[in-house]
Amino acid sequence: MDVKNRTYLLLINIIFLLLLFKLTQLNIYWNWDTEAYLGLMLQSAHPEWNIFKLHQETMQIFTHLAPPKRFDIPPQTKIPNLKNYYSYILTSPLIFKEELALFNVKPAYQGMVLLLYKLGFSISNVFILVNTIGAYLGTVYFMKILKNIVKSFYLQFILILIVLIYFLPSQALYNVSPDMLSCGFGMMFLYFVLNKWRWEAAWEAVLVILCRPDYIFFVLFLLLVIPKPVSLKVLKRNALFTLLPLFFYALIQYFNTISWNTLITNQFFQPVLYIESAPMITPVEIYINFMLHQLPGNILHSPVLGISFLSFAYCIFSFIRKRYYTCLVISGLLANIYLHFAFFPSFSGRMMLFMYLSWFLVLALLYTKNKILIH
Repeated sequence: MDVKNRTYLLLINIIFLLLLFKLTQLNIYWNWDTEAYLGLMLQSAHPEWNIFKLHQETMQIFTHLAPPKRFDIPPQTKIPNLKNYYSYILTSPLIFKEELALFNVKPAYQGMVLLLYKLGFSISNVFILVNTIGAYLGTVYFMKILKNIVKSFYLQFILILIVLIYFLPSQALYNVSPDMLSCGFGMMFLYFVLNKWRWEAAWEAVLVILCRPDYIFFVLFLLLVIPKPVSLKVLKRNALFTLLPLFFYALIQYFNTISWNTLITNQFFQPVLYIESAPMITPVEIYINFMLHQLPGNILHSPVLGISFLSFAYCIFSFIRKRYYTCLVISGLLANIYLHFAFFPSFSGRMMLFMYLSWFLVLALLYTKNKILIH
């Protein structure tokens, strides 16, 4: 690529970044997770503050960022007492302190937020920039993988537009959460895996896990099956690279003080005020009934219905043609999507964006019998 083309490419990337930033800035939604991530950032930046000072500063900034109607806290959810829960967080430093433990399991996201804050960006721009960076990385690496599937530039452009039409209005870009950053890291991880850059893929998997620990099974599966385990030696080598993300996942769980059951109880059943010192547990049979009740509605209002149909059809076709590896990969990706639902009963596009995009790209690579995946 000559200097002139490099200049054009750099200019396009800068314009795209600026457009993403402005779009995020205009549509940012200061959800109720904001005060927790803000509190963790200020706690790391000012370790000398006690919890009362931290709570006061956090709520002062949060109430300035968010629109006044956010604090009306209308009961728009079926979860009982949610309005009172948010009222307590606004007014009680001790409840706020325990809530921080619930969010303190995503150090890569918190580290990125803290880094931008230390670099001198305003607090509002810090969260906007993190989402912008995640969206940029996700788009760029999606395009890099797509180039191996579609050779026509015009078809690539059309597919990118279709993805962006779904991608940009998604809640992941506009909510204060690790979802967009984890998607960006996830697309980088998939690119490294497909190119068989194993150490880079393993470290990128660590970043994905440190943003969203619930992606652990998904990234481990991809590390195991790509490249194609044609022999026991290759399978052992693939398994070796799963140890790094597994170690960091175990480290997160070691320092995590909130059990999975308490998290689910707080998220779907009953807000737990003192989530660390007085956790509440939901019986497993009640949770299973709730999950099964949620499943049909979630499938119908998400891409999972289409993903399931295409996966089953393609698996049957592959099995008949004796393409067992193809069948294994597609059924494994689908199983991981449902496994994620079993642990967190929602197919929300905001949380599942990386998994949906990965499924699409891997299916396309298998369908075209692309050497990047098959060999």
